[in-house]
Amino acid sequence: MKNAIRTVVLVFLIGLSLYQLTRLWFDDLSNFNLFYNAQDSKAIAKDKYFIKPDTLAVYNLNEVGKGYSWIKQNKKEFDDTFFKSANLIKAVLAKGKIEPASVEELWQKQNVLFKYDYEIEPSLLLRDLNVKNLSFNENVQPFNEIMIMLLSHTSAKVYFMNDTDYNNIIAYTVSGDESIGILKQGMDDLQGKDFPYYQSSKELNLSSFTRNVLIPDIKSVEFNTIDLSKPFYKDDTLDEAALKTYVNGFSKYNKFKLSINDEDDDKLTYIDVDDGVQLDYYLNGYVAYRSDKNSNKKNVSPVDAYYKAEDFIKNRDTLIKDVEYTLAHYVIEEDKVTFYYKYKFNGIDVDIAEEKLQAVDINIKYPIEIIIEDGHITHYKRFLLNEERNESNVQKEEYTLSYSDVIDHMIEDYPDEKGRNIEDVSVKYLLDSEAQTLQLSWVVTTDNIKYTQTIN
Repeated sequence: MKNAIRTVVLVFLIGLSLYQLTRLWFDDLSNFNLFYNAQDSKAIAKDKYFIKPDTLAVYNLNEVGKGYSWIKQNKKEFDDTFFKSANLIKAVLAKGKIEPASVEELWQKQNVLFKYDYEIEPSLLLRDLNVKNLSFNENVQPFNEIMIMLLSHTSAKVYFMNDTDYNNIIAYTVSGDESIGILKQGMDDLQGKDFPYYQSSKELNLSSFTRNVLIPDIKSVEFNTIDLSKPFYKDDTLDEAALKTYVNGFSKYNKFKLSINDEDDDKLTYIDVDDGVQLDYYLNGYVAYRSDKNSNKKNVSPVDAYYKAEDFIKNRDTLIKDVEYTLAHYVIEEDKVTFYYKYKFNGIDVDIAEEKLQAVDINIKYPIEIIIEDGHITHYKRFLLNEERNESNVQKEEYTLSYSDVIDHMIEDYPDEKGRNIEDVSVKYLLDSEAQTLQLSWVVTTDNIKYTQTIN
């Protein structure tokens, strides 16, 4: 009897040791193909992702012809489709196999397209999804597009591409994972819903475009009248209490003290001596936070640095709650990572003139910038876009201009642009250096100029 008990205990301890060793080596059992469990594909539901795309679009959603239905980030369908797609990507990386891929097959079936403003290193995707895959790191180059194509109810193919070079596409296939059926059901649930319609310049084979651009193909657009005002001002009077509440959000224990009131520069400087933090607030809406470098260095991956940046923005900046913003660019250096964000309104990019951003001397290129050095937040800069939204004044502008009409107008105004390479065609809200209202406009970017034509 005792021998039997010893045998059971010994088997249990050996099994436990193997389990712990596997966890230690692979971080998570779902990272190890042999033990990969399809149930893990349902586990992804984090509140932040480095790979959350700037653009998410579904191809041939309602089978009305070639084109993409663009799902805006402020719609609940965006997160739902993203989570289900991310689960499938995790499955294909964990237990899929590499397959040949060509441009010709990209628009043969319904698919979900992720587009980014920046390139993603393969290792960062693996880190974000907590998967190990040496083959993926070795075979895939930095990419800024992911296409998730459903081949059937039980199989899928995921393409990793750079929108400037469709001659070097890498794809992985997976079969039998339940994430495929879950995404298929999610895409079926989207059918019949009204989303903006876009077309791919690559699918249309537009040779003048230097990369794959999703071109608006709409005859009307809804927009809000968006006026701007100076933050923390009421009837031309500074609301000092509201400003102090905002400033204290950046201090752990509300210990900021007003140190300098520079009336010439319209700048207020607050100091938290204990935490080694200084915050400059410019009265026309610019924030510059900086903290002493911490002697306790931490080695964090760029993805983990991104998580820290997101936590800081959401937990410290009390005015960010209702603001649409998304990652636009990032720079990795030896001991620091800088993240740059852009604004959106109703899912549409806000393009702020360089002169507007550089109205004060804080060296800002994007409306939100944050730096992580040695695992710590050292700089946070933001241009506050104080929107006075008139929700009852939603207008619908009817127009007949296609993207080709706008390009024709550009050539009429700038004849030398004829034959130029086109880098982008989009609809954006524009804010120039003097404007107090956001202007919805067509924007055409060539390799030489940026041409704009106002819609509203």
